[in-house]
Amino acid sequence: MRLSLLLSCALLAVGGCSSGTVRGVPAGWVLTGSSPSDYRIEQVGTDGDAAARLAARSDRPSGFGTLAQVVQAAPYRGRRVRLSAEVEAEGVTGWSGLWLRVDGTDAVLAFDNMEDRPVVGTAGPERHSVVLDVPDSAERMAYGVLLRGGGRVVIDDVRLEPVGPDVATTDQLASPLPAEQLRSSALLSVPANLDFEE
Repeated sequence: MRLSLLLSCALLAVGGCSSGTVRGVPAGWVLTGSSPSDYRIEQVGTDGDAAARLAARSDRPSGFGTLAQVVQAAPYRGRRVRLSAEVEAEGVTGWSGLWLRVDGTDAVLAFDNMEDRPVVGTAGPERHSVVLDVPDSAERMAYGVLLRGGGRVVIDDVRLEPVGPDVATTDQLASPLPAEQLRSSALLSVPANLDFEE
């Protein structure tokens, strides 16, 4: 049930860094989720050492928020892909994690949001990853970090890269999930600003 709720909410258009400059949403990224107004995104740190922070605006936000990016799937079709990043949590009262979703024209083809291995409480920084197969029918891929509940999570050094078949997938779907509507707003041709320096 919770996976279905998060998937349906994720179909919307898709910490440790206390010093340095704080700026708004990083270039190429968006704030979305089931309750984005309950969360805020900040680009933190200094030039050459920037990161992004997703934080709850209160101790008990409703729903979840995500820092997200959507890219065309064409360069990754027929390959296994790993999304990885340095993740640091501070006072996370619900859960947080990386997420990656592979969409076809009218269905979610693959999905993982780390709900089965969440980052909670105060932890990190530690490198986490999700791994999915990108079918030939894939149209776009959405990914980022999510936070459900209070606290904040910092993400840095994001990588979206092909991996070999020896790396196990973390896909949470047993079969494609039909979707009433998948919007592709803010669709990028390639990943952008993965180091949050822009």
